[in-house]
Amino acid sequence: MTQHMGYIKRIAEFADSGHEVNKTNTSLLSILVAASMAVGPAWEHARLLMYSGSEHPPLISQLLSDWMVLHGPPAGGVTQANGDYLLLYEVGKLHLGLNGKPVTQNFLLTQLSPYDIMLG
Repeated sequence: MTQHMGYIKRIAEFADSGHEVNKTNTSLLSILVAASMAVGPAWEHARLLMYSGSEHPPLISQLLSDWMVLHGPPAGGVTQANGDYLLLYEVGKLHLGLNGKPVTQNFLLTQLSPYDIMLG
């Protein structure tokens, strides 16, 4: 097991609203919304635990997922070494920055402490 500091962020979602844009009547608000979407979500600091014995996808803590407004459907659960059962929830793909290299991983949400992310 090793401990690291890293960064994590949501993958920017550019969903089509279905509304037509009048190109001759662009308001300042629509320009600001488009600019904020282009920049995308911010990178969040995260305390990572690298655990080579883990047999599940990367986990993100409930605390950090609440901060990042991540939600997802139930995805089963796992039993910890001490016998405690933890529920898992799918939150989808997130960008993870570790050692200066960004990667995209599918994450599951659960109660983790004191780490924000656990990688197997």
